[in-house]
Amino acid sequence: MPPAPDPTSSPVSGRNPSTPTRRPKTAPPRISWGGPRGLVLFVLATVVLIGGGRRWLRSIRSRRAADRLNDPDVTRDEILAVVEGGREGLFDLFGLLAPEVDPVRRHAAGEALAILWKRDQLVAEEEKGIVTRGFVVSWHARRRYPRGMSAPIRISVDFGVPFLGKSRDAIAEEDLEWSYRLKGTQRLGLETFTPWTPGPGHLEFTVAPEDFPGNGPHRVIFQARARPAGLTSSWELDLPQASMSFDFDPMLQVESIQTQHDAMKEAAIAGAVRIEPSKAAETVPFPLNREFALRGTPTIQISSPLPSDLAHRIDLEFEGVPGRFPRGFIVATAGGGSTAGPRDFPIGTEPQLPEGAIGRTGSYRLRAILTADPGLGWADPAVRSLWPGTIETPWIDVTIVRV
Repeated sequence: MPPAPDPTSSPVSGRNPSTPTRRPKTAPPRISWGGPRGLVLFVLATVVLIGGGRRWLRSIRSRRAADRLNDPDVTRDEILAVVEGGREGLFDLFGLLAPEVDPVRRHAAGEALAILWKRDQLVAEEEKGIVTRGFVVSWHARRRYPRGMSAPIRISVDFGVPFLGKSRDAIAEEDLEWSYRLKGTQRLGLETFTPWTPGPGHLEFTVAPEDFPGNGPHRVIFQARARPAGLTSSWELDLPQASMSFDFDPMLQVESIQTQHDAMKEAAIAGAVRIEPSKAAETVPFPLNREFALRGTPTIQISSPLPSDLAHRIDLEFEGVPGRFPRGFIVATAGGGSTAGPRDFPIGTEPQLPEGAIGRTGSYRLRAILTADPGLGWADPAVRSLWPGTIETPWIDVTIVRV
């Protein structure tokens, strides 16, 4: 008798169904490089190779450009070219901001960093590092004054980061806001931080010699803060203090700033200084006192070049009216504006004419009388050789009206 069939085996194959079926091995499909699929793969491979190669070559060029930054003969254009490598040369660019680096390379490195900043490739700490290392404060004042002077001492301060904003692709000084104060001036209004204002910064102020007893040295301290204005980053930075010292010399005479009187210089200055009536299309009244005013605002006009500096008080004189009436002062240096043609200087509006000095309206003749003031010359650091003589301008016709 034949053996009984196995109930677990397949009636067709006679194999156990729980046993996995082995499929015959098949060879992988061959790529036909001449077909559409092969062409697509070839194009993709070419793109990857070319793109990677370009990045590799760009990286090599960027690294070579960054390595050139440490060479003393590197040019400005080579320094600016480093920005094309992004952050590749960032460390070396910051190294060029050191104080001992020559100004040309230092300035170019600052320009390159400003471009990277504009491209938003820096973090906040790096942005603050640019401002801190590039921050410059320039004082404009004398360092020694006569102890006997009484005129207020004029001091000005320029501050900012000068290499910012040299191209459209870079962060500019106007992209920063500043708040600042001065200590040591004996003026309470200058010791409080100012409201935030966009840069670059400029400050002018005066100090009274009598507020600084003793010969000194006396020190004025400038403190500034900076922050971005309208940029994606947000931070606030306290910058290093900058100080300026000055002293008073009891042996220095106030009159020593005056130059020697000279007939040729006197004639040249007399021909260069005059008073001019208002040139405005719509005349603005020039107040004389509460009752009378000039129809139009006159100015002192000076033709360049001058043979000596001027630091003179201004008095106005009306023909037929007794007395001279003080109206401010003028400071003009010999070299200033030598190629810009005549310069116009405003006449002060204080003090006013006494009541009753002018009795009627109508036409008058007016001139200005300029008297040298050595104290004014010492107060302005640009004055070096003060003309000592008195200057009388030619007469001009003016009209006085009631206010």
